[in-house]
Formats: sequence, C-alpha cells, structure tokens
Amino acid sequence: MDLEKNGVIVNAKILERMSPGKSMQQARFKCEFFYKEQKKILFSTSNIRYTKERFEGEYFPALYSEKFDVLHILMTSDDFEEINLKIPDSLIFRVIDIRPD
Repeated sequence: MDLEKNGVIVNAKILERMSPGKSMQQARFKCEFFYKEQKKILFSTSNIRYTKERFEGEYFPALYSEKFDVLHILMTSDDFEEINLKIPDSLIFRVIDIRPD
C-alpha cells in the first residue's frame, strides 16, 4: 500500500461527517489539511462507527499519499494498526478504541 510506504503524516481537520459508504462499516469524513503550503480538501474513511459524534472542527492525524492524492484519517486504534503505525504517546488518550470490552 502506498500510504504505508510513502505516506506522510498531516494534521487533518474534519469539516463534515458524510453518509457512510456502501458497506456501512466505516465512517466517511470531509477533511482539510495543508501539504507543501497548500490547503487540500479530501475525503477519508475511518473504522469509527456507531457514534453520534460528528467530530466537525476537530483535528486528527492522517496519512496522506501525494502520489495517489489519498488521505486516511487516524481516529481509532484499528486505523493505526491497519497501517502498522504505533500510536504516539501524545495521542494515546485522543485515539478512540472501538473494540468491544
């Protein structure tokens, strides 16, 4: 996956929570971030679901691929695990754990 090999971490602001995709398994978000001094707006999915929180106006780390112009917002422990990235200590309390108790 290009994101794992060539992705760069960016600070993405959630502008809007969108309707879920066809699978209904992931939440979709419209996000804004800066890359090489240019503002970009892209859509991203997250493994977060079953919540009424919209997260609009909140910032989360995201992995961006310039090659494919793709963004993957990192909101849950599963999002980090999907790309084999350790959750930074500074985010440990911000990241949402979606696993059942």
